[in-house]
Amino acid sequence: MPMPIWYLGRWRLVLQTREALDIVALGLPEQSVEGMKVICHELTQAVDPESSVLDDLIKEAYRLVSCLSVMVPKTFNFSLAGASSRSCKYALNTLMQTFQIKRLAHAVKEGTLDNLITELLLWLLDERVPLMDDGSQLLKALKVLMLNPVDLDRILQSVHIYLQELGMEEIRRRAGADDKPLRMVKTVLHELVKLRGTAIKGHLSMVPIDAEPQPIILAYIDLNLQLGFEYHVL
Repeated sequence: MPMPIWYLGRWRLVLQTREALDIVALGLPEQSVEGMKVICHELTQAVDPESSVLDDLIKEAYRLVSCLSVMVPKTFNFSLAGASSRSCKYALNTLMQTFQIKRLAHAVKEGTLDNLITELLLWLLDERVPLMDDGSQLLKALKVLMLNPVDLDRILQSVHIYLQELGMEEIRRRAGADDKPLRMVKTVLHELVKLRGTAIKGHLSMVPIDAEPQPIILAYIDLNLQLGFEYHVL
């Protein structure tokens, strides 16, 4: 008995997705653009509530985000070496489209998401990015990714755990030594507070805010809010 036409069409889409991911997984920035074009097209179709594409993409969520996490540093380094930023834009745009679909975003495993967040933060804080081809657009895309689709509650929980494990005494010691990891965490928190303002306190669901003594992150959030207020007054 021949397969129904709708089933054949769906199977072609599955194969197309897997082939596109194979291209991206090769890790060659210019060639990966072609694979990301296909994925972006399918992500657009997945928004349709009557489409079956989303169910197939969910099955590939882990691989999709893993491949894109690897592609982010490869495309940025490729552009820093003098190439066009085209592949960077496609990598970030594909990630944005992925995380705009809630069911797909929720299918991404925690470890994969943590790796992606780390990679995005590193490039968000990299001083070379503004100097790249279309650097301001890339920075804007990185900020949109960090502040909209990605789970802010989880990021703040990670910052909280990091600061608590260090303790205030060690934080002061490292601050005097200009410790790079601590500086990066403080900068991330500063950027998040600057962009979200007092609304940042609504993303502390994974931080024990009523604990005694008070979590260190709360003092840093209040300090950044105060600095922001003084800046606007001046």
